[in-house]
Amino acid sequence: MRRMAQVASVYRIDRFVREPEDIVGEFTKREKDAKPARPRPYEKRVWASLTHEAHEVIGEAFAEAERMDPMRSKDWVVLVDGGELINDN
Repeated sequence: MRRMAQVASVYRIDRFVREPEDIVGEFTKREKDAKPARPRPYEKRVWASLTHEAHEVIGEAFAEAERMDPMRSKDWVVLVDGGELINDN
């Protein structure tokens, strides 16, 4: 039987507003241009499980996000890995 860890993280972070030129500049060499400091995550929680299924860990992540923002007044961004389901049978 193959086991795969399910990992989740929920955190807050301030917006990092950039112009298109700033983003393109990330892919070109610039001579010591002053880059604005990226905001750091805060109130961060990270956890993993070898025993819970992906849908359980994702559900726990959404529950944690709702605890952090019960009025849903903030913008939420969700990223989920598109890993394939493994069937060892």
